[in-house]
Amino acid sequence: MGAGSDKSGTQGLRRRNLRERRCVQQEEFPFPLRGENGTGEERDVPGLSEEQLLHALLAVAVILIVGRGAAEIARRLNQPEVLGELIGGFFLGPSALGLLFPSVFRALFHDEGVAVALSMLSWVGAILLLLIAGMEADLGILREKIRPGTFAALFAIVPSLIAGTLFAQSVLDRPLSSALFLGIVLSVTAVSISAKILIERDALRRSYAQVILAAGIASEVLVWLLISVVAALRTAHPVLGVGRSLLFAVLFFAFMLTLGRRFTFWAMRRIADMTQIVKGQLSLVLVLAFLSAGITSALGLHALLGAFVFGVLLRPAPRASTQLKGDIEALTVSLFAPAFFVLAGMRVDIFKLGSWSSVGIVLVLFTVATVVKVGFVALGAKLGGLPGWESLLVGLGVNLKGGTDVIVAILGAELGFLYDQTYTLYAVVAILTELVSPPLMALLEKRVPPSPEERARLNQEEARRRAYLPGIERILVQVLPQLYPAQAAGVGGLVARLLHIDEFAA
Repeated sequence: MGAGSDKSGTQGLRRRNLRERRCVQQEEFPFPLRGENGTGEERDVPGLSEEQLLHALLAVAVILIVGRGAAEIARRLNQPEVLGELIGGFFLGPSALGLLFPSVFRALFHDEGVAVALSMLSWVGAILLLLIAGMEADLGILREKIRPGTFAALFAIVPSLIAGTLFAQSVLDRPLSSALFLGIVLSVTAVSISAKILIERDALRRSYAQVILAAGIASEVLVWLLISVVAALRTAHPVLGVGRSLLFAVLFFAFMLTLGRRFTFWAMRRIADMTQIVKGQLSLVLVLAFLSAGITSALGLHALLGAFVFGVLLRPAPRASTQLKGDIEALTVSLFAPAFFVLAGMRVDIFKLGSWSSVGIVLVLFTVATVVKVGFVALGAKLGGLPGWESLLVGLGVNLKGGTDVIVAILGAELGFLYDQTYTLYAVVAILTELVSPPLMALLEKRVPPSPEERARLNQEEARRRAYLPGIERILVQVLPQLYPAQAAGVGGLVARLLHIDEFAA
């Protein structure tokens, strides 16, 4: 065969196996590449055979059709698109397609080379999702709502971490590292899902919405450090491993906030102002996002942390326009995100639950996770100064699942912290939460009208958004007797073309 993999749906071959494996027959590779293996002997670089390429293309097409179709159905039912994509993946997985049409399921998804290609597509989707989540992290929101946001974040993370760990140890009989990882998954807020739902309801600038985002952003930053700590517990020297992870995290943050920030701003200006490459800024952002992800992966902090931090830096960067963000979202939403969430849903195998008693365990986990998170987050928001109904609304928003939490759960399964049964349990809990939380939020929103001060702020923001002058791009042209209006307009048009501005107002 061409490329191989250790298990279907896993990260694929380890680097050592990729180096050691070689093709058996030359005709399996339509475009063979030759290289040196260190001893002077030539070897073939692994690649997909014609049959594997056909199956991979068909698999991607089926994933997109089912994922986007299920997302459309979810939208028509006033549910988040990600819920539809997860459920669509469930029907493509072993619980439905694998049961009803096993030969089709094996042909599409069980080939080793196809599994590697789909796994890579999925992880690129995860990186881009975290990049977008970082770009949604408004540091101004964090500063403005620092008190209720901090209380909500602390009361979301710590109780959920403890509850998840105790549940995994007492009910699921899991070892400490696996139990801690389930606690981490329960503590994460799906901030991208929260933001998407708030945007759909035109409530993103409400005070309670800002607290939800602030708490969610804090949990997403902290979760990657917690993952590094848990991973260090499996090493021969756990204390040294934890210290190493924390040191690398501090150094990475310090680098990104200083040299990384300066380079990003400089590169964004240069690409926008000095080149005429079509979508050059988009290519630059993808390159820098993958490099940031690669740095954190090399440091043992995981690639997704690097993508998220780069997204935070990119938000205030020069020339980081709404169009650029739209291009990134279009690329992600149209291909990579559906692939990621459909493949996540395909991991759900109800036959691995073992027995009908597992249904009761799912309901217990769903109840424990919801009550603990919603209750404690509402208490934290209340202590932070929010009214009662608004605090409960914050609790429901922070409890949303289906975004980063699913990414963390998949990572736990990849690293061996979460068993397949535990992942399936949590995936079902995430789907149930997506079904229950948005309707409850819609009901509570009717009880939380804007206060006079909040309404005044929202009206002022809307007036600024609709204003004419802020939308005008201004340039300064030196006034000379020889410079007539026509020449001034020509200078302005030249600058507009350099800045890639479609419309220029003189």
